[in-house]
Amino acid sequence: MAWRAVTEDDLLTRMSGDELAALRASSLSTGQSDPVSEHIDQVTEMVRGYIAAHSANTLGESGTLPERLIRPACDILVMDVSTRSGGILIDISDTRKTAHDNAVRLLEQVAQGNYAVEQPETAGDDSEAAPSPSLYERTRNFEHSDQEGI
Repeated sequence: MAWRAVTEDDLLTRMSGDELAALRASSLSTGQSDPVSEHIDQVTEMVRGYIAAHSANTLGESGTLPERLIRPACDILVMDVSTRSGGILIDISDTRKTAHDNAVRLLEQVAQGNYAVEQPETAGDDSEAAPSPSLYERTRNFEHSDQEGI
């Protein structure tokens, strides 16, 4: 599986087209850019942060996610896009809230290294290497024999 960008079509697997169009229309003011694409970018960066939190992971090209994290990203997107206009989520049985919470828990597992994500074929330009520990040997200024009488 490859790394790729989250698309609006991915989001439409988690909500209907009519619902997305209504949410977009209600939260878009004159002069604003598309709020859906902004949310996609923000959630993508958040998910990439969880991936980068574990030192064994490498980030792919900027704006991409591993295929297996597209659905959890969309579950978070549904909540973000839905609550943008008025902060109200119509979710009578808490299905979307539960999906959002499960997605966040999965990302926490990714950050801890308990859920594996495929590594990209090529590392992206913004890949951040985890800092490696710096080990050094302390220089001893005194020998055991120097301490006689102390």
